[in-house]
Amino acid sequence: SSKFRRTSMSFFTAVSLSFKNLLTKKARTLLTAFAGSIGIIGIALILAFSNGLQTYISSVERDTLSSYPITIEHETMDLTALLSSFGGAGTQDDGVEISENEIRVRSVMTRIMNTMLSQVKSNDLKSFKAYIEEPAIQTELDGYVTAVEYTYDVPLNLYFTGGEAPYQVNPGQIMQSLGMNQPQGPAGMSNPMMGNADMWSPLIPNDEFLADQYDVLAGKMPAGFDEAVLVIGKDNVIPDIMLFALGLSGQAELDEMLAALTAGGELSENTGTYTFDEILSLEYSLLLPTETYEKTPDGGWADKSGDAAFIAGKLAAAPKIKIVGILRPSEDAAAVSENVFIGYTQLLTEYVVNAVNDSEIVKAQLSAPDRDVFTGNPFGAPPVISNMQELSAYINSMPEAERTQAGTAIEQMIAAGMSDEQLLAMMNASIAGSWTQGSYDGNLELLGVTSLDTPSSINIYASSFENKELVAELIDRYNAAQPEGAEITFTDYVGLLMSSVTTVINAISYVLIAFVSISLVVSSIMIGIITYISVLERTREIGVLRSIGASKKDISRVFNAETLIVGLAAGLLGIIVTALLCIPANAIVRGLTGIPNVAILPVSGAVGLVIISMALTLVAGLLPSGIAARKDPVVALRTE
Repeated sequence: SSKFRRTSMSFFTAVSLSFKNLLTKKARTLLTAFAGSIGIIGIALILAFSNGLQTYISSVERDTLSSYPITIEHETMDLTALLSSFGGAGTQDDGVEISENEIRVRSVMTRIMNTMLSQVKSNDLKSFKAYIEEPAIQTELDGYVTAVEYTYDVPLNLYFTGGEAPYQVNPGQIMQSLGMNQPQGPAGMSNPMMGNADMWSPLIPNDEFLADQYDVLAGKMPAGFDEAVLVIGKDNVIPDIMLFALGLSGQAELDEMLAALTAGGELSENTGTYTFDEILSLEYSLLLPTETYEKTPDGGWADKSGDAAFIAGKLAAAPKIKIVGILRPSEDAAAVSENVFIGYTQLLTEYVVNAVNDSEIVKAQLSAPDRDVFTGNPFGAPPVISNMQELSAYINSMPEAERTQAGTAIEQMIAAGMSDEQLLAMMNASIAGSWTQGSYDGNLELLGVTSLDTPSSINIYASSFENKELVAELIDRYNAAQPEGAEITFTDYVGLLMSSVTTVINAISYVLIAFVSISLVVSSIMIGIITYISVLERTREIGVLRSIGASKKDISRVFNAETLIVGLAAGLLGIIVTALLCIPANAIVRGLTGIPNVAILPVSGAVGLVIISMALTLVAGLLPSGIAARKDPVVALRTE
């Protein structure tokens, strides 16, 4: 018996036959591919705009978060609870009925005060700092944040000594000189145009981030503790109040302003200019808070802050802080803070903390926690002397100079005939009048003593809003491991500022894609119809193929290959047209809004759309290819 080997058409042969057939109908093939690409173009454009906007929003989020970090303070208040206490001021639902001509008093003030008292909480920042500096936690945190900044309650006293008299530039003295109090704003939010005018601020401790956000116009970025930079506005403009922070204006100018205001005159606007070289020549003397005290012969310490000659001598020997660079916000920085300020590194803060802690007066106070280093008296209420024996013991405890003076005075009072009761009453009154009500903690705070392990606040700069949520989750994990009452509470000033923007854009994109997908489905159905027309036109060819041994599967494969080729052409054409349309779209949007590259088609999206186009055309062609495969070869051969 003879055996016939079953023939089979390869996929490559099917593709070749389909491609040759499509080439014979170039115009129809091109129109079919273009029709199929319309839906692809619509979806691709939506993806491009969505991707470009998401990229821009991510940049804005990163830059915005550089100005609004997650702030964890030593003492904080639940602002949400405080604000809720203001609610419903005009209503009171307590079930008590009143007549229409009566006025009800509602307790709002007491509620606010009770809320303030109950919502003020203390954070253990020492423990939390140690936690986030653990190697595993720090590695995790590095993936979420741009920088972590620690601030300390230590004054940064800077003086400009290049004028006729030393002038304190930080903390600023402008509003105090004008008799105005500093307005209080939200914690952690500086307002350099008002109040104390502290325009000296620490830079975010991230060199790469600073390089992205600012252009160096002159000089360099600060590197050491004794280097600072001036950050100016985008138009090379600084407010005239900055002249006082730089020392270019001083007390003399303030006196002139006050005199003019007192006389009812009008102040002329300051519109002067300064060269970069003039700014880069400025330097300032750093005066530690402990250096305003001088040791007295009796072992105490005297406040010499009002002694101009003493302060001048200290300033002459003080470390110098130099302006080494001039920065301006980069044009590519979408939302960098436009505040003009003088920025210094965290090294300066660390230097001040260490220098204060290493000073003689601080060491003296730390070595005697029960005695006031300034007066030599023990902390607490003044002693009450009830008999002469106690008076003698108290006098013997005094420093030598005071002991001699007190002894002479008592001898004179006794010689004048004063009784013991009168003497004791006079001595008690004298002690109470001269007694300084101090405390150990109060003295350390006055001297600016702190520890680098115990910051007064921690600012965490998240790199995106998504990462900000991850930082919040990290804090929640820390809180979960703490005993009740030791949890960390923090303030997130921009938690709702832009968190919904991404969601809105995604929702709009999904709705638009849903509408455009309708055209994609319609074009796929059209391709299926065109494929069926092709089946009718190639009926005789189907009969020939079947007569030479092609199976139903082979016939189906030929037409499936044709739809795949059309789908591939439609997808590629759609991507090419979209890429070309993105060019004028980006130019138009940038011209109108200044936002660059608002339409960026992601590569993964482009590849995905081509695959979707091929899949949809394949599905659309399954029915026509099935009809072609089921045709009777004898009938097909008879078809003209």
